Amino acid sequence: MREAMAKIARIAKVKVTDMLVSVDRLEKGLTENSAIQEVERDFGILVHSIVTIDDIIAAIENGIILGHDKLPSLRTYREKYGVSK
Repeated sequence: MREAMAKIARIAKVKVTDMLVSVDRLEKGLTENSAIQEVERDFGILVHSIVTIDDIIAAIENGIILGHDKLPSLRTYREKYGVSK
């Protein structure tokens, strides 16, 4: 997100107010906040996500989507890099 904001600033004179990400991985930022919360704070924009990693995990657990073989990796990723719930 930070890279995207830097590229936008270099090529266009626009004011970004919102950003859409397909998946919020709920990753830790550099502080106690999530990376998305830090981007919102640092750039003064709102970040919207279509789904979160927790949504994906729940959908697999509830049989809404396939991927039971991916659950261990998803949970490990969430535990290692994710913000606390």
